[in-house]
Amino acid sequence: ALLSRRGYRTRRAMDGIEALELIRTEPPAVVLLDLRLPRLSGVDLLKKLRRTLATRDLPVIIITGAYKGEANARAARALGVDAYLEKPFRASELLQAVKRILDKAAVGGKPMTIDRHLRRAFIDRFSGSYLLKCADGDRELFFVNGAPCALTPGLSHRDFGDYLHQRGLVTADESDYYCNRGGRHPHSLVQMGCLRFENLLQEKQDYLNQELVAAFALPPMLAVTRSLPFPPEIQLVTVNVPQVIHRGFKQSKQPSDHTRLLKDRGGSFVAPTEDYFRYINFFNFDEDERRLLKLLDGTNSLRHCLADKEHLTAQIYALQTLGMIRLHSAPLTSTAAATLPVRTFFNQIHEESGPGEETLENFSDLVDEAEKESEVPMPEKGGQDEPQEQTSLAAKVRETFDSLEGKNHYEIFGMTREAFAFAQLQAHYFELTNEFGPQILMHLSGDESSMVQEILEKVTEAYNTLSNLLSGCLPYRSRQRRLPRPPGLGHLP
Repeated sequence: ALLSRRGYRTRRAMDGIEALELIRTEPPAVVLLDLRLPRLSGVDLLKKLRRTLATRDLPVIIITGAYKGEANARAARALGVDAYLEKPFRASELLQAVKRILDKAAVGGKPMTIDRHLRRAFIDRFSGSYLLKCADGDRELFFVNGAPCALTPGLSHRDFGDYLHQRGLVTADESDYYCNRGGRHPHSLVQMGCLRFENLLQEKQDYLNQELVAAFALPPMLAVTRSLPFPPEIQLVTVNVPQVIHRGFKQSKQPSDHTRLLKDRGGSFVAPTEDYFRYINFFNFDEDERRLLKLLDGTNSLRHCLADKEHLTAQIYALQTLGMIRLHSAPLTSTAAATLPVRTFFNQIHEESGPGEETLENFSDLVDEAEKESEVPMPEKGGQDEPQEQTSLAAKVRETFDSLEGKNHYEIFGMTREAFAFAQLQAHYFELTNEFGPQILMHLSGDESSMVQEILEKVTEAYNTLSNLLSGCLPYRSRQRRLPRPPGLGHLP
Protein backbone atom coordinates (compact mmCIF):
# COMPACT_ATOMS: atom_id res chain seq x y z
CA ALA A 1 0.00 0.00 0.00
CA LEU A 2 2.87 2.37 0.83
CA LEU A 3 4.49 1.96 -2.59
CA SER A 4 1.15 2.07 -4.43
CA ARG A 5 0.32 5.39 -2.82
CA ARG A 6 3.64 6.73 -4.13
CA GLY A 7 2.69 5.78 -7.70
CA TYR A 8 4.57 2.48 -8.02
CA ARG A 9 2.80 -0.48 -9.65
CA THR A 10 2.94 -3.46 -7.31
CA ARG A 11 1.91 -7.14 -7.35
CA ARG A 12 1.54 -9.35 -4.29
CA ALA A 13 2.11 -13.11 -3.93
CA MET A 14 0.71 -15.07 -0.99
CA ASP A 15 3.46 -17.73 -0.92
CA GLY A 16 6.88 -18.56 -2.41
CA ILE A 17 5.55 -20.69 -5.28
CA GLU A 18 3.16 -17.98 -6.46
CA ALA A 19 5.93 -15.38 -6.15
CA LEU A 20 8.31 -17.47 -8.26
CA GLU A 21 5.68 -17.88 -10.99
CA LEU A 22 4.92 -14.14 -11.06
CA ILE A 23 8.61 -13.27 -11.29
CA ARG A 24 9.21 -15.73 -14.14
CA THR A 25 6.23 -14.56 -16.22
CA GLU A 26 6.76 -10.81 -15.74
CA PRO A 27 10.04 -9.87 -14.00
CA PRO A 28 9.58 -6.80 -11.79
CA ALA A 29 12.03 -3.94 -11.41
CA VAL A 30 12.67 -4.93 -7.78
CA VAL A 31 11.52 -7.77 -5.46
CA LEU A 32 10.48 -7.16 -1.84
CA LEU A 33 11.03 -10.55 -0.20
CA ASP A 34 9.95 -11.83 3.21
CA LEU A 35 12.12 -14.78 4.24
CA ARG A 36 9.32 -16.62 6.05
CA LEU A 37 6.95 -17.65 3.24
CA PRO A 38 4.69 -20.73 3.08
CA ARG A 39 5.23 -23.55 0.51
CA LEU A 40 8.62 -22.14 -0.58
CA SER A 41 10.72 -20.17 1.89
CA GLY A 42 12.21 -16.82 1.01
CA VAL A 43 15.72 -18.23 1.29
CA ASP A 44 14.96 -21.03 -1.20
CA LEU A 45 13.18 -18.59 -3.52
CA LEU A 46 16.23 -16.31 -3.51
CA LYS A 47 18.54 -19.22 -4.33
CA LYS A 48 16.34 -20.23 -7.28
CA LEU A 49 16.38 -16.68 -8.60
CA ARG A 50 20.18 -16.55 -8.46
CA ARG A 51 20.53 -19.89 -10.29
CA THR A 52 18.41 -18.70 -13.24
CA LEU A 53 20.04 -16.55 -15.94
CA ALA A 54 16.98 -14.36 -16.48
CA THR A 55 16.71 -13.44 -12.78
CA ARG A 56 20.33 -13.70 -11.68
CA ASP A 57 20.75 -9.92 -11.41
CA LEU A 58 17.19 -9.08 -10.32
CA PRO A 59 17.31 -6.52 -7.46
CA VAL A 60 16.00 -7.90 -4.15
CA ILE A 61 15.13 -6.17 -0.87
CA ILE A 62 14.86 -8.50 2.13
CA ILE A 63 12.20 -7.72 4.74
CA THR A 64 12.41 -9.91 7.84
CA GLY A 65 11.52 -9.97 11.50
CA ALA A 66 13.00 -13.40 12.25
CA TYR A 67 16.49 -13.45 10.74
CA LYS A 68 18.09 -10.51 12.49
CA GLY A 69 21.69 -9.55 13.03
CA GLU A 70 24.76 -8.73 10.95
CA ALA A 71 25.56 -12.40 10.27
CA ASN A 72 22.22 -12.91 8.48
CA ALA A 73 22.65 -9.64 6.61
CA ARG A 74 26.10 -10.72 5.37
CA ALA A 75 24.74 -14.09 4.22
CA ALA A 76 21.97 -12.30 2.31
CA ARG A 77 24.42 -9.90 0.67
CA ALA A 78 26.45 -12.91 -0.48
CA LEU A 79 23.37 -13.93 -2.49
CA GLY A 80 23.21 -10.51 -4.12
CA VAL A 81 20.60 -8.85 -1.91
CA ASP A 82 20.53 -5.09 -2.44
CA ALA A 83 19.00 -4.09 0.92
CA TYR A 84 18.29 -5.89 4.19
CA LEU A 85 15.54 -4.35 6.34
CA GLU A 86 14.77 -5.73 9.78
CA LYS A 87 11.28 -5.26 11.19
CA PRO A 88 10.25 -2.84 12.49
CA PHE A 89 11.66 -0.30 10.03
CA ARG A 90 10.66 3.20 8.96
CA ALA A 91 8.66 3.76 5.77
CA SER A 92 11.36 6.18 4.63
CA GLU A 93 13.96 3.39 4.77
CA LEU A 94 11.98 1.23 2.35
CA LEU A 95 11.27 4.15 0.01
CA GLN A 96 14.94 5.14 -0.03
CA ALA A 97 16.02 1.56 -0.76
CA VAL A 98 13.58 1.28 -3.67
CA LYS A 99 14.63 4.65 -5.10
CA ARG A 100 18.33 3.82 -4.80
CA ILE A 101 17.88 0.52 -6.65
CA LEU A 102 15.77 2.03 -9.42
CA ASP A 103 18.18 4.95 -9.87
CA LYS A 104 21.10 2.51 -10.09
CA ALA A 105 19.26 0.40 -12.67
CA ALA A 106 18.47 3.53 -14.69
CA VAL A 107 22.14 4.17 -15.46
CA GLY A 108 22.96 0.57 -16.20
CA GLY A 109 21.90 -1.67 -19.05
CA LYS A 110 23.28 -2.19 -22.52
CA PRO A 111 22.69 -0.39 -25.83
CA MET A 112 19.39 -1.35 -27.49
CA THR A 113 17.58 -0.36 -30.66
CA ILE A 114 14.56 1.94 -30.37
CA ASP A 115 12.06 -0.90 -30.78
CA ARG A 116 13.50 -2.62 -27.69
CA HIS A 117 13.34 0.59 -25.69
CA LEU A 118 9.73 1.23 -26.75
CA ARG A 119 8.75 -2.37 -25.99
CA ARG A 120 10.30 -2.26 -22.52
CA ALA A 121 8.55 1.01 -21.62
CA PHE A 122 5.23 -0.24 -23.02
CA ILE A 123 5.31 -3.61 -21.23
CA ASP A 124 6.45 -2.06 -17.93
CA ARG A 125 3.93 0.80 -18.30
CA PHE A 126 6.86 3.07 -17.55
CA SER A 127 6.30 6.70 -16.57
CA GLY A 128 9.19 9.13 -16.75
CA SER A 129 11.87 9.76 -19.35
CA TYR A 130 14.52 7.89 -21.34
CA LEU A 131 17.64 9.92 -22.03
CA LEU A 132 18.73 8.32 -25.32
CA LYS A 133 22.50 8.53 -25.86
CA CYS A 134 22.66 9.10 -29.64
CA ALA A 135 25.89 9.61 -31.59
CA ASP A 136 24.96 13.19 -32.54
CA GLY A 137 23.64 14.20 -29.11
CA ASP A 138 21.20 13.15 -26.42
CA ARG A 139 17.43 12.98 -26.89
CA GLU A 140 14.90 12.78 -24.08
CA LEU A 141 11.81 10.66 -24.70
CA PHE A 142 8.96 11.05 -22.20
CA PHE A 143 6.37 8.39 -21.28
CA VAL A 144 3.16 8.21 -19.26
CA ASN A 145 2.19 4.66 -18.32
CA GLY A 146 4.09 3.21 -21.27
CA ALA A 147 2.81 5.64 -23.93
CA PRO A 148 5.36 8.02 -25.56
CA CYS A 149 4.17 11.60 -25.18
CA ALA A 150 7.11 13.89 -26.11
CA LEU A 151 10.61 13.86 -27.63
CA THR A 152 13.18 16.64 -27.41
CA PRO A 153 15.05 17.51 -29.51
CA GLY A 154 13.78 15.73 -32.62
CA LEU A 155 15.65 13.44 -35.00
CA SER A 156 14.55 14.36 -38.52
CA HIS A 157 13.36 17.81 -37.36
CA ARG A 158 14.94 20.18 -34.88
CA ASP A 159 11.71 20.40 -32.88
CA PHE A 160 7.93 20.60 -33.30
CA GLY A 161 8.14 24.18 -34.60
CA ASP A 162 10.61 23.14 -37.29
CA TYR A 163 8.30 20.28 -38.26
CA LEU A 164 5.34 22.64 -38.67
CA HIS A 165 7.49 25.10 -40.62
CA GLN A 166 8.61 22.41 -43.04
CA ARG A 167 4.97 21.44 -43.54
CA GLY A 168 4.03 25.04 -44.36
CA LEU A 169 1.72 25.37 -41.36
CA VAL A 170 3.74 28.15 -39.67
CA THR A 171 6.03 30.84 -41.03
CA ALA A 172 9.70 31.22 -40.14
CA ASP A 173 8.88 34.07 -37.75
CA GLU A 174 6.17 32.04 -36.03
CA SER A 175 8.52 29.07 -35.68
CA ASP A 176 11.16 31.37 -34.21
CA TYR A 177 8.66 32.75 -31.68
CA TYR A 178 7.62 29.21 -30.69
CA CYS A 179 11.26 28.14 -30.17
CA ASN A 180 12.40 31.24 -28.29
CA ARG A 181 9.91 33.59 -26.67
CA GLY A 182 7.22 30.89 -26.65
CA GLY A 183 9.53 28.54 -24.73
CA ARG A 184 8.64 25.67 -27.12
CA HIS A 185 5.23 25.46 -25.45
CA PRO A 186 2.73 24.09 -28.00
CA HIS A 187 -0.01 26.35 -26.61
CA SER A 188 1.82 29.36 -28.06
CA LEU A 189 0.85 28.07 -31.53
CA VAL A 190 -2.83 28.29 -30.57
CA GLN A 191 -2.32 31.72 -29.00
CA MET A 192 -0.84 33.00 -32.28
CA GLY A 193 -3.75 31.59 -34.27
CA CYS A 194 -1.57 29.17 -36.26
CA LEU A 195 -3.55 26.06 -35.28
CA ARG A 196 -6.78 25.37 -33.53
CA PHE A 197 -6.42 23.33 -30.35
CA GLU A 198 -7.85 20.13 -31.84
CA ASN A 199 -5.59 20.46 -34.92
CA LEU A 200 -2.61 20.99 -32.62
CA LEU A 201 -3.22 17.62 -30.94
CA GLN A 202 -3.32 15.83 -34.29
CA GLU A 203 -0.15 17.54 -35.52
CA LYS A 204 1.69 16.73 -32.27
CA GLN A 205 0.76 13.08 -32.65
CA ASP A 206 1.88 13.01 -36.28
CA TYR A 207 5.19 14.69 -35.35
CA LEU A 208 5.96 12.20 -32.58
CA ASN A 209 5.05 9.26 -34.83
CA GLN A 210 7.43 10.43 -37.57
CA GLU A 211 10.27 11.09 -35.14
CA LEU A 212 9.94 7.64 -33.55
CA VAL A 213 9.89 6.00 -36.98
CA ALA A 214 13.06 7.93 -37.87
CA ALA A 215 14.70 6.50 -34.72
CA PHE A 216 14.44 3.00 -36.19
CA ALA A 217 17.31 3.90 -38.55
CA LEU A 218 19.65 4.57 -35.60
CA PRO A 219 22.12 2.03 -34.18
CA PRO A 220 21.61 0.61 -30.66
CA MET A 221 21.81 3.28 -27.97
CA LEU A 222 22.01 3.47 -24.20
CA ALA A 223 19.07 4.88 -22.27
CA VAL A 224 19.36 6.55 -18.89
CA THR A 225 15.91 6.26 -17.33
CA ARG A 226 14.33 8.64 -14.85
CA SER A 227 11.17 7.35 -13.21
CA LEU A 228 8.33 9.76 -12.46
CA PRO A 229 5.51 7.52 -11.20
CA PHE A 230 1.92 8.22 -12.27
CA PRO A 231 -1.20 6.41 -11.07
CA PRO A 232 -1.98 3.59 -13.54
CA GLU A 233 -5.43 5.01 -14.37
CA ILE A 234 -3.88 8.13 -15.93
CA GLN A 235 -3.93 8.16 -19.73
CA LEU A 236 -2.75 10.71 -22.26
CA VAL A 237 -5.93 12.73 -22.74
CA THR A 238 -5.18 16.38 -23.39
CA VAL A 239 -7.87 18.76 -22.16
CA ASN A 240 -8.59 22.24 -23.51
CA VAL A 241 -8.77 23.89 -20.08
CA PRO A 242 -10.28 27.28 -21.10
CA GLN A 243 -13.01 25.52 -23.08
CA VAL A 244 -13.75 23.19 -20.15
CA ILE A 245 -14.04 26.17 -17.79
CA HIS A 246 -16.50 27.84 -20.17
CA ARG A 247 -18.63 24.71 -20.57
CA GLY A 248 -18.58 24.12 -16.83
CA PHE A 249 -19.96 27.60 -16.13
CA LYS A 250 -22.60 27.18 -18.85
CA GLN A 251 -23.88 24.06 -17.14
CA SER A 252 -23.61 25.23 -13.54
CA LYS A 253 -24.59 28.92 -13.56
CA GLN A 254 -28.19 29.76 -12.63
CA PRO A 255 -30.36 32.82 -13.46
CA SER A 256 -29.63 34.07 -9.94
CA ASP A 257 -25.92 34.28 -10.84
CA HIS A 258 -26.78 36.61 -13.73
CA THR A 259 -28.88 38.81 -11.44
CA ARG A 260 -26.20 38.93 -8.75
CA LEU A 261 -23.44 39.74 -11.26
CA LEU A 262 -25.36 42.71 -12.69
CA LYS A 263 -26.28 43.89 -9.19
CA ASP A 264 -22.67 43.79 -7.98
CA ARG A 265 -20.74 44.83 -11.10
CA GLY A 266 -23.31 45.88 -13.70
CA GLY A 267 -22.07 49.48 -13.78
CA SER A 268 -18.41 48.49 -14.29
CA PHE A 269 -16.75 48.96 -17.64
CA VAL A 270 -15.15 45.89 -19.22
CA ALA A 271 -11.90 45.72 -21.20
CA PRO A 272 -9.53 42.93 -22.25
CA THR A 273 -6.24 42.35 -20.42
CA GLU A 274 -2.98 41.13 -21.93
CA ASP A 275 -3.98 37.55 -21.00
CA TYR A 276 -7.05 37.95 -23.20
CA PHE A 277 -4.81 37.61 -26.24
CA ARG A 278 -2.99 34.63 -24.72
CA TYR A 279 -6.07 32.50 -24.24
CA ILE A 280 -8.82 33.72 -26.58
CA ASN A 281 -7.93 31.27 -29.37
CA PHE A 282 -8.55 28.29 -27.07
CA PHE A 283 -12.29 29.01 -27.08
CA ASN A 284 -14.83 27.92 -29.70
CA PHE A 285 -17.49 30.60 -29.23
CA ASP A 286 -20.79 30.71 -31.08
CA GLU A 287 -22.02 33.78 -32.98
CA ASP A 288 -23.66 35.46 -29.95
CA GLU A 289 -20.57 34.89 -27.83
CA ARG A 290 -18.34 36.35 -30.55
CA ARG A 291 -20.50 39.46 -30.75
CA LEU A 292 -20.16 39.90 -26.99
CA LEU A 293 -16.36 39.99 -27.41
CA LYS A 294 -16.69 43.03 -29.68
CA LEU A 295 -18.41 44.93 -26.86
CA LEU A 296 -15.58 44.31 -24.38
CA ASP A 297 -13.59 47.36 -25.52
CA GLY A 298 -13.56 49.40 -22.30
CA THR A 299 -16.34 51.78 -23.39
CA ASN A 300 -19.31 49.58 -22.49
CA SER A 301 -20.61 48.68 -19.07
CA LEU A 302 -21.18 45.06 -18.09
CA ARG A 303 -24.93 45.76 -17.88
CA HIS A 304 -24.90 47.01 -21.47
CA CYS A 305 -22.87 44.01 -22.67
CA LEU A 306 -25.27 41.50 -21.06
CA ALA A 307 -28.52 43.34 -21.82
CA ASP A 308 -31.11 40.66 -22.69
CA LYS A 309 -28.25 38.14 -22.90
CA GLU A 310 -28.54 36.13 -19.73
CA HIS A 311 -27.18 33.05 -21.51
CA LEU A 312 -23.81 34.84 -21.95
CA THR A 313 -23.18 35.23 -18.22
CA ALA A 314 -21.09 32.04 -18.19
CA GLN A 315 -18.80 33.55 -20.84
CA ILE A 316 -18.05 36.54 -18.60
CA TYR A 317 -17.32 34.24 -15.66
CA ALA A 318 -14.95 32.16 -17.82
CA LEU A 319 -13.06 35.21 -19.10
CA GLN A 320 -12.82 36.63 -15.59
CA THR A 321 -11.59 33.31 -14.13
CA LEU A 322 -8.68 33.28 -16.58
CA GLY A 323 -7.84 36.94 -15.94
CA MET A 324 -8.77 37.88 -19.52
CA ILE A 325 -10.94 40.90 -18.65
CA ARG A 326 -10.78 43.70 -16.09
CA LEU A 327 -13.65 45.68 -14.59
CA HIS A 328 -13.47 49.31 -13.52
CA SER A 329 -15.87 51.99 -12.43
CA ALA A 330 -14.66 54.32 -15.24
CA PRO A 331 -14.16 53.67 -18.97
CA LEU A 332 -10.95 51.79 -19.80
CA THR A 333 -8.44 51.75 -22.63
CA SER A 334 -8.21 48.44 -24.44
CA THR A 335 -4.95 46.53 -24.06
CA ALA A 336 -3.00 45.64 -27.19
CA ALA A 337 -1.76 42.13 -27.95
CA ALA A 338 1.69 42.99 -26.51
CA THR A 339 4.52 41.12 -28.22
CA LEU A 340 2.47 38.06 -29.14
CA PRO A 341 2.45 37.84 -32.98
CA VAL A 342 -1.17 36.77 -33.48
CA ARG A 343 -1.88 35.62 -37.03
CA THR A 344 -5.61 34.87 -36.65
CA PHE A 345 -8.31 35.39 -34.05
CA PHE A 346 -10.50 32.33 -34.45
CA ASN A 347 -13.41 33.99 -32.64
CA GLN A 348 -13.46 37.12 -34.78
CA ILE A 349 -16.80 38.18 -36.26
CA HIS A 350 -16.95 37.80 -40.02
CA GLU A 351 -18.93 40.78 -41.23
CA GLU A 352 -21.72 40.05 -43.68
CA SER A 353 -21.14 41.32 -47.21
CA GLY A 354 -23.45 43.92 -48.72
CA PRO A 355 -25.96 43.32 -51.53
CA GLY A 356 -24.33 42.11 -54.70
CA GLU A 357 -20.91 41.67 -53.03
CA GLU A 358 -19.06 38.38 -53.34
CA THR A 359 -17.15 37.31 -50.23
CA LEU A 360 -13.78 35.73 -50.89
CA GLU A 361 -12.98 32.77 -48.63
CA ASN A 362 -9.57 32.68 -47.01
CA PHE A 363 -7.86 29.79 -45.30
CA SER A 364 -9.13 30.57 -41.79
CA ASP A 365 -12.72 30.81 -43.15
CA LEU A 366 -12.39 27.37 -44.67
CA VAL A 367 -10.98 25.88 -41.48
CA ASP A 368 -13.77 27.43 -39.40
CA GLU A 369 -16.38 26.02 -41.79
CA ALA A 370 -14.73 22.60 -41.84
CA GLU A 371 -14.63 22.44 -38.04
CA LYS A 372 -18.28 23.46 -37.72
CA GLU A 373 -19.24 20.73 -40.15
CA SER A 374 -17.16 18.17 -38.25
CA GLU A 375 -19.07 18.96 -35.05
CA VAL A 376 -22.51 18.22 -36.56
CA PRO A 377 -23.85 14.97 -35.04
CA MET A 378 -24.49 11.95 -37.19
CA PRO A 379 -28.08 12.04 -38.51
CA GLU A 380 -30.47 9.92 -36.50
CA LYS A 381 -33.05 7.57 -37.98
CA GLY A 382 -36.25 7.35 -36.05
CA GLY A 383 -34.89 8.26 -32.59
CA GLN A 384 -31.83 6.07 -32.50
CA ASP A 385 -30.32 5.24 -29.12
CA GLU A 386 -26.59 5.20 -28.36
CA PRO A 387 -25.80 1.71 -29.81
CA GLN A 388 -27.56 2.71 -33.03
CA GLU A 389 -25.50 5.93 -33.17
CA GLN A 390 -22.35 3.85 -32.86
CA THR A 391 -23.62 1.64 -35.70
CA SER A 392 -24.20 4.76 -37.79
CA LEU A 393 -20.71 5.99 -36.94
CA ALA A 394 -19.22 2.65 -37.97
CA ALA A 395 -21.14 2.84 -41.25
CA LYS A 396 -19.74 6.34 -41.86
CA VAL A 397 -16.21 5.02 -41.30
CA ARG A 398 -16.74 2.16 -43.74
CA GLU A 399 -18.30 4.50 -46.31
CA THR A 400 -15.33 6.89 -46.14
CA PHE A 401 -12.84 4.02 -46.20
CA ASP A 402 -14.44 2.57 -49.35
CA SER A 403 -14.67 6.00 -50.99
CA LEU A 404 -10.88 6.52 -50.69
CA GLU A 405 -10.03 3.14 -52.18
CA GLY A 406 -8.11 3.50 -55.44
CA LYS A 407 -8.08 7.31 -55.41
CA ASN A 408 -4.90 9.25 -56.17
CA HIS A 409 -3.62 12.07 -53.96
CA TYR A 410 -5.63 14.75 -55.78
CA GLU A 411 -8.89 12.79 -55.78
CA ILE A 412 -8.70 12.19 -52.01
CA PHE A 413 -9.25 15.95 -51.55
CA GLY A 414 -11.82 16.27 -54.37
CA MET A 415 -9.38 17.93 -56.79
CA THR A 416 -7.59 17.20 -60.04
CA ARG A 417 -4.07 18.00 -61.20
CA GLU A 418 -5.47 20.81 -63.36
CA ALA A 419 -7.74 22.28 -60.67
CA PHE A 420 -5.52 22.41 -57.60
CA ALA A 421 -5.76 24.99 -54.78
CA PHE A 422 -3.63 24.90 -51.66
CA ALA A 423 -6.34 26.58 -49.53
CA GLN A 424 -8.79 23.86 -50.56
CA LEU A 425 -6.17 21.22 -49.80
CA GLN A 426 -5.64 22.52 -46.26
CA ALA A 427 -9.37 22.95 -45.63
CA HIS A 428 -10.18 19.38 -46.72
CA TYR A 429 -7.20 18.02 -44.80
CA PHE A 430 -8.37 19.57 -41.52
CA GLU A 431 -11.96 18.54 -42.25
CA LEU A 432 -10.99 14.88 -42.62
CA THR A 433 -8.55 14.80 -39.70
CA ASN A 434 -11.14 16.47 -37.44
CA GLU A 435 -13.89 14.10 -38.52
CA PHE A 436 -11.71 11.05 -37.92
CA GLY A 437 -9.42 12.40 -35.19
CA PRO A 438 -8.23 10.53 -32.06
CA GLN A 439 -11.50 11.13 -30.18
CA ILE A 440 -13.45 8.95 -32.63
CA LEU A 441 -11.39 5.87 -31.65
CA MET A 442 -13.03 5.97 -28.20
CA HIS A 443 -16.32 4.96 -29.81
CA LEU A 444 -15.00 2.30 -32.20
CA SER A 445 -13.32 -1.07 -32.01
CA GLY A 446 -12.22 -3.89 -34.28
CA ASP A 447 -12.19 -3.33 -38.05
CA GLU A 448 -13.64 0.19 -37.87
CA SER A 449 -10.85 1.33 -35.53
CA SER A 450 -8.22 0.02 -37.97
CA MET A 451 -10.05 1.69 -40.86
CA VAL A 452 -9.87 5.08 -39.11
CA GLN A 453 -6.11 4.73 -38.77
CA GLU A 454 -5.78 3.80 -42.46
CA ILE A 455 -7.96 6.76 -43.46
CA LEU A 456 -5.72 9.14 -41.51
CA GLU A 457 -2.58 7.56 -43.01
CA LYS A 458 -3.86 7.97 -46.58
CA VAL A 459 -4.99 11.55 -45.97
CA THR A 460 -1.70 12.55 -44.29
CA GLU A 461 0.44 10.94 -46.98
CA ALA A 462 -1.57 12.63 -49.73
CA TYR A 463 -1.37 16.02 -47.97
CA ASN A 464 2.39 15.73 -47.45
CA THR A 465 3.00 14.73 -51.07
CA LEU A 466 0.89 17.53 -52.52
CA SER A 467 2.45 20.07 -50.14
CA ASN A 468 5.87 19.10 -51.46
CA LEU A 469 4.73 19.92 -55.00
CA LEU A 470 4.33 23.54 -53.92
CA SER A 471 7.73 23.79 -52.22
CA GLY A 472 9.22 25.55 -55.24
CA CYS A 473 6.68 28.39 -55.17
CA LEU A 474 6.31 28.74 -51.39
CA PRO A 475 9.81 29.69 -50.20
CA TYR A 476 9.29 29.07 -46.48
CA ARG A 477 8.38 25.42 -47.00
CA SER A 478 11.05 22.77 -46.93
CA ARG A 479 11.71 20.57 -49.96
CA GLN A 480 12.42 17.66 -47.67
CA ARG A 481 10.29 14.58 -48.30
CA ARG A 482 8.06 13.77 -45.30
CA LEU A 483 7.19 10.35 -44.05
CA PRO A 484 3.54 9.24 -43.87
CA ARG A 485 2.08 8.75 -40.42
CA PRO A 486 2.67 5.11 -39.42
CA PRO A 487 -0.06 2.94 -37.91
CA GLY A 488 -0.20 2.06 -34.23
CA LEU A 489 2.43 4.31 -32.65
CA GLY A 490 1.10 7.25 -30.73
CA HIS A 491 -2.27 5.68 -29.81
CA LEU A 492 -2.89 4.99 -26.18
CA PRO A 493 -2.57 1.40 -24.99
